[in-house]
Amino acid sequence: MRNPLSLDLSSPEGDRPTSRHVRQNASLLSDLLNEAIAYLDGDAAAELVATARKAASQESSDGEAARLDHLFADLSSDQAIFLARALASHSMLANIGEDVAGRRRHAEADAQPGDERPRTLVDAVERLIKAGKTKAELTRVLAAMNVVPVLTAHPTEVRRRSMVDRETEISRLMALRRHHLPADLDADIRERLFREIALMWRTRLYRPERITVKDEIRNALSIVRTSILPAIIDLYGDWSRQVGEHGQMAPLLKMGSWLGGDRDGHPGVNGDTLKLALASQARVILDWYAGEVRKLWSNLAVSTAYAPVSQEVLALAAQTSDPSVHRLDEPYRLALELIFDRLNAVSKKLTGSRVIFATEDAKVEPYGHPEAFVSDLKVIIDSLGRHGGERLVGGSLRTLVEVAQACGFHLMSLDLRQNADVHERTLDELYRRAGAGVKYLELDEEARSKLLISELSHQRPLVSPFTAYGEETTKELATMEAAAQMVRDYGHGCLGAYVISKSATLSDILEPLVLLKQVGLVWGGAAPRASVKISPLFETIGDLENGPRVLRQWLGLPLSRT
Repeated sequence: MRNPLSLDLSSPEGDRPTSRHVRQNASLLSDLLNEAIAYLDGDAAAELVATARKAASQESSDGEAARLDHLFADLSSDQAIFLARALASHSMLANIGEDVAGRRRHAEADAQPGDERPRTLVDAVERLIKAGKTKAELTRVLAAMNVVPVLTAHPTEVRRRSMVDRETEISRLMALRRHHLPADLDADIRERLFREIALMWRTRLYRPERITVKDEIRNALSIVRTSILPAIIDLYGDWSRQVGEHGQMAPLLKMGSWLGGDRDGHPGVNGDTLKLALASQARVILDWYAGEVRKLWSNLAVSTAYAPVSQEVLALAAQTSDPSVHRLDEPYRLALELIFDRLNAVSKKLTGSRVIFATEDAKVEPYGHPEAFVSDLKVIIDSLGRHGGERLVGGSLRTLVEVAQACGFHLMSLDLRQNADVHERTLDELYRRAGAGVKYLELDEEARSKLLISELSHQRPLVSPFTAYGEETTKELATMEAAAQMVRDYGHGCLGAYVISKSATLSDILEPLVLLKQVGLVWGGAAPRASVKISPLFETIGDLENGPRVLRQWLGLPLSRT
């Protein structure tokens, strides 16, 4: 049995390129960490770490175990903590090296001309084409797809954003070394790697206390901004180029999040965190839109003296307040200036701050919804296409449209989550304060379901603005009102699912619908409808076994099909 402290970098696949790159990356990063420890803490400290790692890397035997026991027995508390930090850092760097090697393998595979790309959207579309599917059929297939990876909150996460930033930069620098570089550039990258690893070594690895909801949101968006959003942009760019010719692209990939909306067991989550999460997300995506529009503005200095444009573009250009006489014959630029100014106005409205590159606030109306922004971009696409200029901007403009259709002004749809027990207590107080003579908590399941279905059959509110409610009920109603306001500000796409923890019965599904009706996110009556998807979470074995029966009851109701 191998010692648990050892780092096994061998591979059953032998000396394949990926395995070799893993070992090379791990060796370089390990050497740099040893160099940083020696530089910052002295040669004796580095020797202690090297001795422990060398002993731990050997096959377990009585002799090696005795050597480790002897080494550890002689350590002071400070030395033990120091060694634990060093071993943790070595493991973390080994993981980075392995990740970089894996990405290198994928990049090199993608660079091979003519190679098939199994298990990709492009491969799936090519298979459908070979099977005889038409462009219209492919468009319907793409439109029916809906993939939503969801970021979940982890209040026990103890890694600091400072460490995540260090890891990201180390990974980026290591990726640069996959190319054959001149000696001076390679040495420069090695020195920058040393600096990042030395900074990491001097940075506290973990948080001593539980992070706040604000920290969760900020940390997650840091990763979204640097890793996830660029990946989504690249995917839509690839799909537009490789799949778009066979069928119209749809916003089939979107992002979701629980950050700021997961109230189950988290007293720090409320209406304010919901607003904070969406405003923070809006700032990220609006800045990206603004940056892309600014790039297009810089490139599309197309003069009407050399190329015609559509009347729709001229109409957009006429609305701008750009005073420069040098751009009077550049309607694309003037139209993009208007789009930029309206995006800035959206950012001011939703986040209270300007978008990147904005130095002043133009007197324009903000876009009322993302579709209006997309519509203006399509005016430019249509004009370029009609007049032979679409290739002037490559696929960047179409990618911008597709990302805007997927992300709106909210970037990620926010799921709301609460425990079914909280809904029961909230409704019990609402019915008692309404003087309806109903003791909700004392009703059996059949009586609860009938009452709730009846409540959803009309538009009369159960909540009165003239009644004072308890702390828990007040918080629940305020959170739902905040959600309703977010829908008014960002559009229906900003909210994803309403997740009901500890779901067990039909009434557990109906309860949040009645509560959401009080804030206008659910409408009752003859044609009931809801702005939020309901997602019961069956958690115990018994509830999971009973789940199909509960879902059949729910799907038999008209409201479930809206």
